[in-house]
Amino acid sequence: MMNSKIEKYIHLVHNFNQYKNITGFKDIDELKKQGVLDSIAVMELASQINFDFKSKKIADIGAGAGFPSLPHLLKNNDYFLTIIEGMQSRCEFLNNVKNSLQIANFNIVNERAENTKQYSQNFDLVTARAVSSIKNMFMLSHHLLKLNGYLFLPKGKKYDEELNEFLIKFPNEKENVSVLKYVNSLNEYSFVVVIKKTKHSPKNWPLSWKQIKDF
Repeated sequence: MMNSKIEKYIHLVHNFNQYKNITGFKDIDELKKQGVLDSIAVMELASQINFDFKSKKIADIGAGAGFPSLPHLLKNNDYFLTIIEGMQSRCEFLNNVKNSLQIANFNIVNERAENTKQYSQNFDLVTARAVSSIKNMFMLSHHLLKLNGYLFLPKGKKYDEELNEFLIKFPNEKENVSVLKYVNSLNEYSFVVVIKKTKHSPKNWPLSWKQIKDF
């Protein structure tokens, strides 16, 4: 599962993390297992919804060091990835990764997701790991997705609490929700909540971050 670009990427993350905290992983072994390998495993679950990455456009919101999308891109390298990241220091790191590993099909946007109306209906799949709740991510990213695209959210054991909150606000979305699960590197179950976009986004979306949180 590890190729030379993934190995180089791991060392770039580890070295950068020594002086600027870009991940919470305490050592390189944890970074490999919980960061890289779990990210690849998560993204590969998309096959369970018959999603083929080849030539698709993928967005990852608030990816920080690049999780979960970048390790998967380095393994497969057959689609187009855009990371939308609001923190400039993280974008500088990601641009360094792009240049060091010569990744042509990788774009970094230094912007908050709610300020990306120019990318409306541009992506086949949008993912985000540990950014916000399902309800918030749905409202934050819906405009980015093409019709019949997928919101793909890795979640922990308590995903059902977030999912219930989301369905109270958006009960008509129930038929568009799938929950996938896998055994992670800690030998525990982790989950991915998938929401298919079946309707066009409301014209006033994306709302401001405050409006989304208060919705």
